[in-house]
Amino acid sequence: ANKNSIKIIGEETPNDAQGYFVYDSKKSGSITTSHLRFGPQPIRAPYLIGDGQAQFVACHQFNFLERIDMLRYASPDGVLLLNSPYAPDEIWGHLPTEVSKAIRQKGLHLWVIDAIAVATATGM
Repeated sequence: ANKNSIKIIGEETPNDAQGYFVYDSKKSGSITTSHLRFGPQPIRAPYLIGDGQAQFVACHQFNFLERIDMLRYASPDGVLLLNSPYAPDEIWGHLPTEVSKAIRQKGLHLWVIDAIAVATATGM
């Protein structure tokens, strides 16, 4: 999905785009870390986004919060989009303590979506 997103942004908008993808070597339970940049100016930056530099972090699998430091790259006042089976009014009771603490400390804006429910409801 992120490869398609960066392609669409780069080809269909006036924005420049850069994408770099880091793949896990595991077959089961593997992760892909996508480092995406886009904006109206030419991008002159290293491929990897460093700790505390990402203005937007998306976690597509809720269980990754238990295994991976998902917020390591999040910048202060950034956005965290979380795919979750829990509703926004229930989420705080299900987040790992370290994650909820990091969200508050960094002042992140938390957005919660149940992408599986959305996909099911739309016939995907």
